Amino acid sequence: MIFGTDGNDRILGTNLADIIDGLKGNDILEGFGGNDQLFGNEGNDVLYGDDGNDTLDGGQDNDELFGGTGNDTLRGGDGNDLLEGEDGDDRLFGEAGIDIMYGGIGNDYLDGGDDNDDLFGGDGADTLLGGSGADFVFGGNGNDVVYGGSDSDLVEGNDGNDRVYGDDGEDEVFGGLGDDQVYGGSDNDQVFGGDGVDLVDGGDGDDGVFGGNGNDTLYGRAGGDRLEGGQGADRIFSGDGDDLA
Repeated sequence: MIFGTDGNDRILGTNLADIIDGLKGNDILEGFGGNDQLFGNEGNDVLYGDDGNDTLDGGQDNDELFGGTGNDTLRGGDGNDLLEGEDGDDRLFGEAGIDIMYGGIGNDYLDGGDDNDDLFGGDGADTLLGGSGADFVFGGNGNDVVYGGSDSDLVEGNDGNDRVYGDDGEDEVFGGLGDDQVYGGSDNDQVFGGDGVDLVDGGDGDDGVFGGNGNDTLYGRAGGDRLEGGQGADRIFSGDGDDLA
């Protein structure tokens, strides 16, 4: 195991499986080859996993984590962090703080955690969870599963046949391209299918439910909803409440 100092260190690993702890200070840690474990600890740290299936933990303060190639696990810890999974099937956890997260290439799992986070899935079939806070959650290319979480979020599946959920809060939910399933959840949501043959479900609350292009199926559910099918042969089910279709 390799330890830093209380100062600002730059520590380089080997082609073996290294364990590196930066301790205090604003450190740069680089794993190189092997399945490495990098711990930023205190300070504003930059961690590079490089090759191998690595585990990166930013620790306290505002950190930048880059997984590199391989199937990596990145944890931001406390502070406002930047996490990039890059290549491989990666798992990213923002945890506390206002985080920006990029899955990159591969089938990734992103969890924003607390506060107002921005999540981008990238290429591959990704799963994204905004968590608590007002989040921006963007699936990217591939068939993604996207959840806004609690609070008022902006959630989009983008390309591919996606399942997109606003969850709690007054959300804006977009399916994007492809044949999507789009759900507003509880509260007053604006839900858009976009292009493709979509299922668009407002859920509870006073919702705006919009099909877009394609032969869509729209559900208003409970509440006073506005439902617009758009272009195509659409099916519209208003549900309970005073609805406008």
